[in-house]
Amino acid sequence: MNQNEQQANYSETISRSLKSNPHRDNLDYLDRLYEHYLPYFPEDKNAKILDMGCGGGLFLKFCLLHGYQNISGLDSDPSLVADITEWIDVDVITQDFHEHLGEVENTYDAIFMNNVIEHIKKDDLVLLLGEIKRALKPGGVFMATTGNIENPMNLGLFLRDFTHEIGFTLNSLRQACMFGGFEGDKVQALEKDLRFGNKLTHTKYLVESARAEKRLRRIIRAMKMRIDSLAKFIFCVCHK
Repeated sequence: MNQNEQQANYSETISRSLKSNPHRDNLDYLDRLYEHYLPYFPEDKNAKILDMGCGGGLFLKFCLLHGYQNISGLDSDPSLVADITEWIDVDVITQDFHEHLGEVENTYDAIFMNNVIEHIKKDDLVLLLGEIKRALKPGGVFMATTGNIENPMNLGLFLRDFTHEIGFTLNSLRQACMFGGFEGDKVQALEKDLRFGNKLTHTKYLVESARAEKRLRRIIRAMKMRIDSLAKFIFCVCHK
């Protein structure tokens, strides 16, 4: 399979997943995926927002449902872009990340990457983060979510996708943003809280996950290992 065939196969998989998702217009479902961002969103509903690697468009729909209208997606795959624009009325830019960011400066109030940064090689990511900072307006914010590789149970989450390049911890996620040019006192690396279904389902999850984490921490202590976080997902908040 050549590179073009691989890209087509990936695009078809994402497109099929998007179109078959019965919850993609459900705000509660989208909140479960992205509500951890809300406290850090710009207050101005007309803020200029960019979703880098917008894939199936779920985050763009989330922004629209929360009243943000001045939003754009960015993806280099024309077929994914076509799928998004058939589903929701939103601007999606078909460009390579570096190509687009090289054309803008002090432009965006907020830039997001949802489960994208782990797919980028280290040297390229440092360069890209510098370009993201330049593309933000003064006081603008960059946010990105990724899996937490420090949780040993997350090893499968990372390895099951051959396109993953970097596994992040809270510390390394913060480091990467600082290497990209964000000032240390303006960079936060945080745990993402998970919410499942209704109140009863979520309560059961919290109880069972707390028990599992307690057992896991006992094993970690016995192995003399240092673990800062056992969260399944982590995210960064970086202000320019």
